[in-house]
Amino acid sequence: MTPAAVGGGTDLFALTLGQKLSEVWGQKVLIDNKPGEGDNIGGETVMQANPDGQTLLAIPGTIATNVAAYRKLPYDLTQDFQAVTLFGQTRSFLLVHPSVKANTVKEFDQCADFHGVGLPRKGFGSLACRVGACQLSTGRFAKVACGFYQGE
Repeated sequence: MTPAAVGGGTDLFALTLGQKLSEVWGQKVLIDNKPGEGDNIGGETVMQANPDGQTLLAIPGTIATNVAAYRKLPYDLTQDFQAVTLFGQTRSFLLVHPSVKANTVKEFDQCADFHGVGLPRKGFGSLACRVGACQLSTGRFAKVACGFYQGE
């Protein structure tokens, strides 16, 4: 189970892991996508599943920020889950359209402050946009707005 939208990075990691586990275990592994609420829907689904080892949660590290971001979670991250392994890592990049005259973060910040800029957001409830916007606008208070991407 993954709380990611189909076609996203976490989904691709989960599909790859599922394929390898299928080969090792000799049985089909299904990946169920339940995106939403900053990964909380998927987390809650797995937390409520029968604890028989048949349901695994492939989730990005951003689940750790949910403790600080949400007043009430449907699970206790430290009591309801047991980490098994780190199975993938990703990097984040700041990319702009070629028409944007910015080759550095400082130049982007100046452009964003002057024009206002929209940043894509990986999903509803995600902190990625808010944290990124805060980091970009620190000290300059650039006008940064988040856009929504729901996956495929």
